[in-house]
Amino acid sequence: MRWVAIITVLIITTISARAIAAEPIASIPYRLDYNGWYTVDVSIDGQGPYQFVVDTGATLTALFENAAATQNFPAADVAEKRVLGIVGAQNLPAVILGDIEVGGVYLRDHIGVIIPDWDREGPKPHGVLGLDFLSRFVVLFDAERQRMEFFQANNAPTERFAGMASTRLRYNTFNRDYGGLYTVMTNISNRRIPCIVDLGADGTMLNYRAMRRLMGGMYINPNRATGSTTGSKIRDVFGDEAVALTINAGPIRIGSARWKRRTLVVFNAGIFEALGVLRKGYCLLGADLLQNRNLIFDFGNEQLYISNKAVIGET
Repeated sequence: MRWVAIITVLIITTISARAIAAEPIASIPYRLDYNGWYTVDVSIDGQGPYQFVVDTGATLTALFENAAATQNFPAADVAEKRVLGIVGAQNLPAVILGDIEVGGVYLRDHIGVIIPDWDREGPKPHGVLGLDFLSRFVVLFDAERQRMEFFQANNAPTERFAGMASTRLRYNTFNRDYGGLYTVMTNISNRRIPCIVDLGADGTMLNYRAMRRLMGGMYINPNRATGSTTGSKIRDVFGDEAVALTINAGPIRIGSARWKRRTLVVFNAGIFEALGVLRKGYCLLGADLLQNRNLIFDFGNEQLYISNKAVIGET
């Protein structure tokens, strides 16, 4: 199993019988591309399309080196920005990326960073669409139609899907070096584990403290485990690599949405240490669990809606 991640650098309107359904301000197709990530077409200062990965685990919208070579992006007269990867972190120079446009909605005069290309064969994405863009809207993922829709804040389209599980999407600043990320409480094998919602991770990862909770307190030596030649190879955006354990665990529940036993990665990743949760039971909730479900991210009201069951095939 190969596990890769990119950067791990609302008020609900009551729907009455006479209420007018929420209308999207933008509706665009998405693809489950590369390692199964949500990928959309983006323009930069009117040029493109560029393929960006939708990443709720990134606080900053950023560009990969391959796309940076297509335009002149001048340096910004601001401090370097700290970018957090799964395994490591780096300070990167700030650059003026300009106007980021997705389906007619914009992030104007954006200052971001240029991050290294993946060290992998085949096509590479051009950028990462982070929370600085996404959290200004209610964002809907229609898994059957493979469409991503943006709604005005405080205008969540809860009437769109039947059988949606609502759960608290908690905004957590952790520490101020990296900005805030969103977490949900996840029940794994009858243990409550807080998870960072990270669509930029193609797998779901537990730290060792969370693993100990699942195993009733059994001790695991992380140094021996991560030094093993078996398990899952983890590589982040900076090319940093590590080897981690994989386990089968479940059932998994978020609100009333349920999954059967799944393969999870167990690793004391650098992101857990950077966010100050290494000594707590924590996880990253990746795209592997969410990609076959209808989703509504109501960031402003801190609510996440997930269809109770898969709406397309799920193993």
